[in-house]
Amino acid sequence: MKSILIYSPFIDAKLEYVCAFIFEEYLRTEYKLTEDAEAFAEAKDYIKLAYSNEAFDNCLHIPNSAYFNDFSIETDPKFDLELSIDKRRFSFDLLAAIFFNLTRVEEYRNFDKDEHGRFKSEDSILVHKSLHHYPVVDMWLHSLTQSIEDMFKVNFEAMDDYTFRSSLDIDLMYAYKNKSLKIKFLSLARDLLLVNIRRILDRFDKTDPYDRFDWLIDEHVKREIKGIVFFLCAERAAYDKNLNVGHPAFKAIVDKMAEYFDLGIHPSYASNDDESKLISELRCLETISEQNISASRQHYLRMKMPETYRALISQGITQDHTMGYHDQIGFRAGTARDFYWFDLESNSSTELRIFPFQAMDVSL
Repeated sequence: MKSILIYSPFIDAKLEYVCAFIFEEYLRTEYKLTEDAEAFAEAKDYIKLAYSNEAFDNCLHIPNSAYFNDFSIETDPKFDLELSIDKRRFSFDLLAAIFFNLTRVEEYRNFDKDEHGRFKSEDSILVHKSLHHYPVVDMWLHSLTQSIEDMFKVNFEAMDDYTFRSSLDIDLMYAYKNKSLKIKFLSLARDLLLVNIRRILDRFDKTDPYDRFDWLIDEHVKREIKGIVFFLCAERAAYDKNLNVGHPAFKAIVDKMAEYFDLGIHPSYASNDDESKLISELRCLETISEQNISASRQHYLRMKMPETYRALISQGITQDHTMGYHDQIGFRAGTARDFYWFDLESNSSTELRIFPFQAMDVSL
């Protein structure tokens, strides 16, 4: 297989990041970036891509919009659902488009937050363009690959295989079971005041309505589905109301789920504003589970760029599963693939792997 040679008149960390994602991770092939136009023109025995507005023979051309040269978080690159090609030139700057979507540039801007301090899906350019239901990045990669294969008569073993993984947040182990008498009394009083007949009757049922752990295990085993479970290990607060981590039932559930699932931390609502809480909750789960925890998903999907990801990295987290919306089904970063997080403020790629999800229970 020939190596890929990519010419660009300007090379920086951003361009290197997106090229690594495309050619190293997706196409799984060797590639080289060069700023030397003359050497590029004369090069033989390469698959050649010109990320330039100059004309070269025997290569494919990707329009260079100067997005990386004059980078600004306020700039939206132009892109469409379909990546087309005419006379060996692609229809838009797909390198800029892929970088913009993966790195979530728009989430670094000053934007109107929702009631939980989150970036609102309605402000996403993909939602504005009605493209959030499409894995546009993956579609562009597929089109790019086909064009390279057609022109240079090669075949890549691109990463097009499909897998499904379920992920479960354990916010509340039980609705009523194993709660303190004080909490049970106050909750019952509230239900009586609100005349919530359903919840009042549930309290006297032999089976707690949230106790579905055996069912979850059975379904995953039967369907041969890989899963990961995120446990909330926070002190009780307005938005963090899981069973007390000191209760024997908490460890029993963690141990049971660990036999069938990978484990991750579900950092509390408050931890997004206080890293000390993240530290204590992570250490708590590691102590209870007796294993190192390297995966995370934020409670309520609360996330701030870049602070949340930097905090996770500082505590040894290497996987984050927060990249999705609570109110939309679709692709927040334009892809179903996992990818490394790029820290825009430090202008560098990191070792934190982002695993986007496409749908959650409340959005259904």
